[in-house]
Amino acid sequence: INAEYMGHFLSVYFFFVFAVCCSMALPRRHNGCWEFGPRDVQTVLHAGNVHLDLHLNNYQATSGAVWPCSRTLLYYLSTASHLTAEFWTGRRVVELGSGTGCVGLYLAAMGAETVLTDRSEVVPLLQRNIAANRFNGCEARTLEWGTEAVRDFCNPYPDVVVACECVYSDLYYPVLAETLLQLTGPNTVILFAYRIREGDTIDNFFKLLEGKLVVKPILCDHPLHVICWIHNPASKTQDSSSSSPMYSALIPVSY
Repeated sequence: INAEYMGHFLSVYFFFVFAVCCSMALPRRHNGCWEFGPRDVQTVLHAGNVHLDLHLNNYQATSGAVWPCSRTLLYYLSTASHLTAEFWTGRRVVELGSGTGCVGLYLAAMGAETVLTDRSEVVPLLQRNIAANRFNGCEARTLEWGTEAVRDFCNPYPDVVVACECVYSDLYYPVLAETLLQLTGPNTVILFAYRIREGDTIDNFFKLLEGKLVVKPILCDHPLHVICWIHNPASKTQDSSSSSPMYSALIPVSY
């Protein structure tokens, strides 16, 4: 191969590589916003013996990624000795602000009948992740907090409501609190997780639940992540603790 031919080949090759890089890195306009990088990314998330195949979406800022607090919650769920597949099998679970659906998908893998909910534009991503994992008893539905549509999820009431990283903005505190109150039946428990942020106003959120729901934090090994069990004060509950205080949890006895 002569030098001229090799030079031509290398020019074409590097132009192709450059074009591919530009297609991924240059900004594009989508839904009125400038977007950067590849849209879809696939990853595998491990939680105990469960392996989740997940599609992520770089252009759905908060809902298209797996946030660290979700990983902490998955660690808790997969290591707490009393939260076994036997415990979850047949439970009716509604997850709020599911995003990629990683927490709800884990519970579906453990046998729960899980409904993943989020805004309408996020539901296609949830449906892709459900299809990628092929768990039975799992579906994705649109749910706007604080709307009449919440009633559609209350007949019957869910056994467990999951809300992870849903309080990143105090603008959503009132509608989230209203939605949690609507979804909470006599024997419903809420698994609630969030990250402590600088200038946090999370106390204002919990004030909206005062006198209506009981909040029990769980000791967590992450300094910035908080996990709580929340329940109706009228429900019969027991404090079920393992030998490690990290795994202490509020479990309803009426199931």
